[in-house]
Amino acid sequence: MPTSLTSQQLLNTSRHKAWRDDGPTQGRCLWEMHGVWGWDRTKKEGVVLRESYFIKDPTTKKKVSSIDADISLGTDLCLCQIDWYPDFYYPLINRWADRVRAASSTKKIVFVEPIPNEVIILATSRSLVLILLSSQFCPSSWTAEHQPDNMVYAPHWYDLNALFAKAFGNFTINVQGISRVDRVQGMFPLKAFYWGHKGARDNFSLQIRNLVEASYRSLGERPVIIGECGVPMDMNKGDAFKTEEWTAQSRMMDAMITGLERSLIGFTLWNYNPDNDDHRGDDWNGENFSWFSRRRALPASLLDYDQTAPTLDNGGRILRSVVRPYPAKTAGIPLKFDYDLNTGDLSFRWIVPSSQTDKKNEAQSAVGSPTVDDPPQSGHPLLTSNTTEIYLPSFIAHGSKIIVGGLGSKDSYRYDESVQTLYIVAGDMTPGTIYQISVSLNPRLKPIFAVNDLWSDFGHHVVTALGFTLAVLAYFVTWML
Repeated sequence: MPTSLTSQQLLNTSRHKAWRDDGPTQGRCLWEMHGVWGWDRTKKEGVVLRESYFIKDPTTKKKVSSIDADISLGTDLCLCQIDWYPDFYYPLINRWADRVRAASSTKKIVFVEPIPNEVIILATSRSLVLILLSSQFCPSSWTAEHQPDNMVYAPHWYDLNALFAKAFGNFTINVQGISRVDRVQGMFPLKAFYWGHKGARDNFSLQIRNLVEASYRSLGERPVIIGECGVPMDMNKGDAFKTEEWTAQSRMMDAMITGLERSLIGFTLWNYNPDNDDHRGDDWNGENFSWFSRRRALPASLLDYDQTAPTLDNGGRILRSVVRPYPAKTAGIPLKFDYDLNTGDLSFRWIVPSSQTDKKNEAQSAVGSPTVDDPPQSGHPLLTSNTTEIYLPSFIAHGSKIIVGGLGSKDSYRYDESVQTLYIVAGDMTPGTIYQISVSLNPRLKPIFAVNDLWSDFGHHVVTALGFTLAVLAYFVTWML
């Protein structure tokens, strides 16, 4: 459920300073130096001295974009938002990008993200005592003039309910929806509740899709990658450290990566930490996200460093969920990808694009409407290869026969386990041609958990109750006749 403030506690009881004595501020708070606040010796607490500091440009003294609002003033409807992005964040990003490129390369790719999990106040109404909140997955003001060259949009995503509770089971919540979207778009709270592993997959898929498609609407044709995502290994009170039973972590990781795959999006998995242990975790901020555990690993002297050597996986946990196939290079535009870790089956669909711009593509560009399921399929550079490369890890494929379906007589494929790659060579590169392949293993992988849902878990109870109810009704109808 959405978080709320329940209490306050002073953690820095030793009064350690965040500012180094030998730093540029000589141990003083930067904002204190600017006169934003000062120390009241009588009350022994900080007091605000310049309340307007953050709504004016400190250099030009020009007021930033905002409309002040206060319900107590009697305004029936008023906007309550300081436009932090164009006034502060976008200029910072561009200055940062220029500085990075000055020290490296003028074509350096830069990864940027917005405020994560942001809620903005749209309006208040005194007569209704109402505050409307809006989700802002990607600011609509992030137009081309605010975007540095070679920019990649890289928001973070986590399942906030599992992250804060450090627990995962059959019941998951769409925190993104229930805390933000419902206030504006009318999400009924029960729609934010999901049951079973199928529900978790659908839940995470929807949240990730919202982030991705919001970026398409705001930024246009910019690369998108989830800059950070992961699963806590110490969930459920750290039971797995004692039992070595990692099913909960494996299920959560699969649900998350399934959501990423459905949005056809790359991601950075947090994290791999070679020093991780059960007690200190990642030795950072109380976190334990590493899918590698030193305690469960072989010493370096016993490892075989060949790319397909099984000893390289030693120390890894929930690898069936982490080590998965994916299209590394596509000779076209990806349309859909599915992978089932319980069997090793995958399917992939892509289209050969056109270099010409059609009316549909122009309409999409005009309204900013591309979606995950309907990306722009024209106006792309000419393809220089007809070969699609799918990473198919030896971890799951070793010892199995690779079966590829859906290819035509002019198409071909080969699997090279030494580089863990499945090559699909397309025979027809006519723009608009759609390829859909299926890949399976013989023998198939052994399932590691059940993909349950509400019906599979409770359907028989519903049928039994319904049957009993009908029988009672039939009895009374017969008795009355």
